[in-house]
Amino acid sequence: MRKFTFSLAFLFCAFSSAMAAQNVSLFDRASSPLYNRIKNFRFKWPLKAILLWNKKAGRFICENPLTKRESHNPVNIQKLVRTKKGDCANLSSAQLMGIPLYHARLIGATLESSDLTNANLAMSDLRNASFIKATSLGGTLFNGANLSGAALNSASFKSPKMIKTNLDNSDMSESILSGADFSQALLNKAKLVSSVIEGARFNGAAMDNADLTGADAAKNPQTGEASDFSAAQMQNARFDGANLSGANFSGSDLSQASFEDANLGEANFSDANLEGANLSAQNLSWTHFERADLRGAKITKPLTQATMTGAVYDSKTVLPFNDAKAQELGMIKK
Repeated sequence: MRKFTFSLAFLFCAFSSAMAAQNVSLFDRASSPLYNRIKNFRFKWPLKAILLWNKKAGRFICENPLTKRESHNPVNIQKLVRTKKGDCANLSSAQLMGIPLYHARLIGATLESSDLTNANLAMSDLRNASFIKATSLGGTLFNGANLSGAALNSASFKSPKMIKTNLDNSDMSESILSGADFSQALLNKAKLVSSVIEGARFNGAAMDNADLTGADAAKNPQTGEASDFSAAQMQNARFDGANLSGANFSGSDLSQASFEDANLGEANFSDANLEGANLSAQNLSWTHFERADLRGAKITKPLTQATMTGAVYDSKTVLPFNDAKAQELGMIKK
């Protein structure tokens, strides 16, 4: 016990010396001295490195507190608490590979151009944070995090985990999110304009008024998996010009959604609610509409080899064929 106490004291002195020598702050520019803030953190033992703001370099660095050398080893910190006063944390261009920041409070933080490969941000409060041009080669966890209002424009993440993540009003335009898992996530009014979401999973997600104009949600060429929007709530969502070839929308609520000029070849809309939807897509070949609700929907292009058995339509539905053909295809008029 005495040896452990001595080691902890030694580390404390090393921290204090490092901060005094380099004029650094812990996690944000407004941090108070370490000895006033150490009670806010619980450290795993041994501590390999700590994230420090280097004022001279103008960026955060991972530094070994004993050798004072920059390190890329994970920072073993269980909980990160940002100070209430001063500027938001600035983590621009930071090397955060493998760093556990779960349950972190980083409201409005800047993580632009940072590397988040294998970083753990699960359950973190990242409201209005900026991840513009951030990158990850894989393994990034955002499960259960609050990213509402966050900016992820032009970010590049390989298969990020965003299960039950709050992404309401976020902007992921022109981002690469292939293989992302958005299962049961909140994406209401989220923007994924021109984003690459090949093979991504949105099953059970809430996506009312989401904008996926020009998004690429086709099958992932590497895994062969198509994007999954099954059982998602997507009223008034926009998919204009999107590539949705082979995408799964089964059981989804797509009422009043727009798919103008989209590629819906081999897409699955079985049991989906497409009431009032604009399905003036450029390609509807081999598309599945079994038992779908097409009342008030608009379909203007040929349904080449499409399956319509049990699909419901009414007098307001616009179809590229007459009632006789609709009944021949097994559709039901109400």
